[in-house]
Amino acid sequence: MSPALLPSAPMIAPRNFTASRRVSSTILLFWIPLTLSEAQGFVTTYTVSYRQRATSSTRQLGERQVTAIRSNGTIVTGLQEEATYLVQVWASTAAGAGVRSPIVTVSPPPAPIISILMTIIVSSIAGLVAMISLAVMVAVVARGHRRMKLKRRQAPHTIQNNV
Repeated sequence: MSPALLPSAPMIAPRNFTASRRVSSTILLFWIPLTLSEAQGFVTTYTVSYRQRATSSTRQLGERQVTAIRSNGTIVTGLQEEATYLVQVWASTAAGAGVRSPIVTVSPPPAPIISILMTIIVSSIAGLVAMISLAVMVAVVARGHRRMKLKRRQAPHTIQNNV
């Protein structure tokens, strides 16, 4: 076999590699698959590597890899909810693994604004209901107190005759 016909590993990484984290324990990954000429052969697998980024309170964990079932993306699940991850993808042919994509940093999703607003609204409504209940109780007690005063004033004084 001449050297020009020998298969080789892909010399470029998949293009437009993006990551989205809408659920805290899952990352959605997408890329544009390599063409036959870009891959310098048939792509046998796309592999994604990911690792948790170290923080001041955690150490960096080892790299984990998953093989993508689809040629243009995959889903990584089972992640730590508050952790930031570093992710890469690459294609492999029969000749071996190709060039890795640049690292993409994936942070935890922000708290959903609707959830925050609902918490505020429910707390406000609960506070309002408590204030109204208290006002009604004060009014009922005050009304009862006034009725008792009126009854005392209106009660006829009886004089007992000792005859």
